[in-house]
Amino acid sequence: MLEKAEALARDNPFIELRLDYLPKPGLALGKIREFTESHPHVAVIGTCRRMASGGKFRGPISSQLDLLGKVAEAGCQLVDVEIQTAARLRPAQLDKLRGKAAVVLSFHDFRGTQKLDETLKKMTAYPADFYKIVSTATSLFDNVSMMKFLERHQDAHSLVGLCMGEQGIISRVLAARAGSAFTFGALSADEKTACVHVRSAVGRREDGTGPSHSPGAEDDLPDRSSRRGDQGIWCCRRSY
Repeated sequence: MLEKAEALARDNPFIELRLDYLPKPGLALGKIREFTESHPHVAVIGTCRRMASGGKFRGPISSQLDLLGKVAEAGCQLVDVEIQTAARLRPAQLDKLRGKAAVVLSFHDFRGTQKLDETLKKMTAYPADFYKIVSTATSLFDNVSMMKFLERHQDAHSLVGLCMGEQGIISRVLAARAGSAFTFGALSADEKTACVHVRSAVGRREDGTGPSHSPGAEDDLPDRSSRRGDQGIWCCRRSY
């Protein structure tokens, strides 16, 4: 996994490590620390999604939380926590994790694109640095629904929003322009890797065509110094 991350980091300053794709993710912690220390310019998201939320991690929530805390200590600036997990944590547990890394609170709807505003309202009951809602597009119009949702709420929250499925591919291109903090797109059709496009934190030009300058990936993310199989690698580039 880290070998591919090494290759991707040459051109991509922001990658996600899907630890739930590893049979024994705890054994990768040492390598992750080596990677983050040798690539200080790369921002890393650590994700270990449970099977109940669409991932591959079979362990209990306590093990998931322990692993996310350790990957944060190993240098991941962000960690992804699905709302199903957050709902079963004590507030102090989530606060402790946020003290180590920025939390991306996520929700995935594998059936359709519906009740986006209602879902966000439920999610914001839990403190997080980013709120990520990923739906399934069953028609092209679902992409329009997601873009309008992002536009409505982008000023109030740091959002990530896109649609899964073949019908939702266009959302991965348009999401950053609609207000998504970053968006995912497959690197190739035959492997589960992706680019993440990061929206500039400084806003758009007055004509609305793009960001007002071209900052590095770190401009949108916490300072690493203050926050501490191949199928599990996601990479990213800033979108302009």
